[in-house]
Amino acid sequence: MSYEVIGSDEAALRATGVARLDAAVELALEPTLAWLARLSARAVRRMMVWKRSTPRTRLFAGASLVLAMSGCTMGARCQDMQFARLRPADRVLITTNMNETLRTISDPASVAALVSFAEAHASDWEVPWYGPPGALVRANFYAGNRFLGDLGVGNTFLTAQGCGDFHSRPVSAADRAVVMQMFGVQDPYARAGR
Repeated sequence: MSYEVIGSDEAALRATGVARLDAAVELALEPTLAWLARLSARAVRRMMVWKRSTPRTRLFAGASLVLAMSGCTMGARCQDMQFARLRPADRVLITTNMNETLRTISDPASVAALVSFAEAHASDWEVPWYGPPGALVRANFYAGNRFLGDLGVGNTFLTAQGCGDFHSRPVSAADRAVVMQMFGVQDPYARAGR
């Protein structure tokens, strides 16, 4: 590696006996290189300590991550799912949890009855610490082609999207029977024996 020396720097270098600038750079960098070598030795020692403590550190980091994530949604409650947004619906698609259409409801009275059921169950929704359960059957409400919201029916719970998350709430056996009758499809939980 060689550098072109300009002006008085060349004379200064010749006076000190250094003929090439790269040798001068090495001389100037010598304390810095020594410091880097000491730093590298410290870094290697730290990595060795890190390597020895990795299982404990990973466990702690994993537990911290789980607590942080669950803290974001643990017990996240929604006092009002605002099911009034479903009122403009003109059709309801009853689907499986895999989004396979089981039935389409377009009768205004039947759509209004489903919206009324949802509005009657608009409070006390939450996200369990383990996450919301998935329902095997759900109603997807549409106004034209615009999706308005959904209402899922599980074996002992309802699910819906609202308040910025997926929520669930318990449902009584009587209310569950009513909504399944409104859906007009075979009960997937009775068939599966769940």
